[in-house]
Amino acid sequence: QQLAGAIIFLLTASIVLVDFVTDILLALMDPRVRQGLIG
Repeated sequence: QQLAGAIIFLLTASIVLVDFVTDILLALMDPRVRQGLIG
């Protein structure tokens, strides 16, 4: 039961991490966002 909880936690963490990374990559590829960051 403890193992199942750990697996679920790892899955959730990896999903959040992948989502975060793809968000950053999309933002970096988007020229409008880049201009917004630079000003």
